[in-house]
Amino acid sequence: MKRILLGSLLAAALLVTVGAAPRQEVLYLPVGSDAPSIEKWMATDGNAYTLSELEKKGPVFVTFWKDPCPHNRRAMPHLNAMKEAYGDKVTMLGIVRTADDGTAKAFAEQFTARFPLLADPNSQLINAFKAAYSICTFEIKQGKITRVFEGYGQNELKAFNTALAEAAGAAPAGLDFSAAPARQTWG
Repeated sequence: MKRILLGSLLAAALLVTVGAAPRQEVLYLPVGSDAPSIEKWMATDGNAYTLSELEKKGPVFVTFWKDPCPHNRRAMPHLNAMKEAYGDKVTMLGIVRTADDGTAKAFAEQFTARFPLLADPNSQLINAFKAAYSICTFEIKQGKITRVFEGYGQNELKAFNTALAEAAGAAPAGLDFSAAPARQTWG
């Protein structure tokens, strides 16, 4: 009887160990998910933004930042260059995990953000989008997440630039991303 019980326990343990799927860390909401609501969030430029209103102009590109993140200083010039290249033909919005609105304003000034930044001191939006790392950009169309640009690196910046060009109805801007890391990085 002890052999049967011990054998059954070993078989069950083996089945659980071998048959169990590896645990996957959730880094962000997947493509195809409904985009969480952003309703009347105050930005560093003094305006309140609502995602559904912004989407009326076309896709919205929402980038999540955490403060501090070692990549902010290097990544922001690339995002600013893309915003400047496409101007009002694209909608970019940043969400910054900071202590408060004043810290978000200081962040915007320090990195000379060319697009509005929303402060997310309680990580409400970051948690809603499940954005585990900085820098992570979501493309949102018609209330759905249609693309995610993971981290900061040359390939991600090129893909993001191409998506912005598509949204603007233009050819991709000939921007130089050689100062970015060759591989994507997360903060």
